[in-house]
Amino acid sequence: MPDDMKHLFDNSAVPTPRADLADRIMAAAQVQDPLASANDRKPWFQSSGAWSAFAGIAATLVAGFFVMNSQPDEAELWAAHADAAGFADLYAWVDGDTEIETP
Repeated sequence: MPDDMKHLFDNSAVPTPRADLADRIMAAAQVQDPLASANDRKPWFQSSGAWSAFAGIAATLVAGFFVMNSQPDEAELWAAHADAAGFADLYAWVDGDTEIETP
């Protein structure tokens, strides 16, 4: 222990506890309701917390399903990029969707 801390502990003035301190602690402990221990709980499948956890997982899965299904496929993304760049006709021709008339 550092010397400063040792000096502080050695020279600190702590009041002595009152004589009835132990009796007051025991009296308060006897009237207190017993605390629930780990084995006093219901099984996890009977508690409401399990149902809310299942509901949260189900909601996440449903949301993930809708988000993943609403994503455009690769062909749609390439067509959108070609259209934004001004090459939609060329992309459609290369992709084989349209026929280009030759003069």
